[in-house]
Amino acid sequence: MSLPSADLGVATEARGEALKHAAYVASPGLGTRADFMLAADAFWVRSFESRDSRHTVYLVGGVRCTERALDCKNSRGVRAFRYEEKGQLVDVSGEVLPPAPALSEDEVRHYQAYAEPIPFLDVSRLWQVPVLRWVIESDPDAPLADDPRYYNDWAYLHFGFLVWTGQRFELMDKVDRARWPCRPVAEGRAACSDPLDNRGDRFVTP
Repeated sequence: MSLPSADLGVATEARGEALKHAAYVASPGLGTRADFMLAADAFWVRSFESRDSRHTVYLVGGVRCTERALDCKNSRGVRAFRYEEKGQLVDVSGEVLPPAPALSEDEVRHYQAYAEPIPFLDVSRLWQVPVLRWVIESDPDAPLADDPRYYNDWAYLHFGFLVWTGQRFELMDKVDRARWPCRPVAEGRAACSDPLDNRGDRFVTP
């Protein structure tokens, strides 16, 4: 990725060294080419293909935060980029990413006793599917099991899926299992038998 060092926070030389040790995975996408993801210690990059390659987007985590960035912590967050004319890499976060979920004052008061009331992105399935998930992690010793947003996964509260549609991401309350797969299990074990998956997920349909 040809991001300026000021955006990525990693010098060009160090970036090349990090890429030597990065993990790379290809997965089916919506275009003729496979999507790919790479993860290094300080950043990750995930491509989102489209039927029209001009719409292909690269989501980058660990970049400098801007007004359009998502999931910002310690001045680092997630932004979307696209190659446009003359191979220039352009920030298209404002075009393809919907705003982060905003909690009402009542919701903040309700959740702050059990968790930091700020949704963050669960990117754990990006290796497999072009979907992210907005969640809040509540206290596992006092899970909010009666809360309508609760689901059995590290005492998480659900605030929507970010689903790549081929041109932009859309926020969806529910998706099917193909879009949010269960965790891998050992050979011989039944699918979705992991302790964090075996009770189902009220926001994931069969």
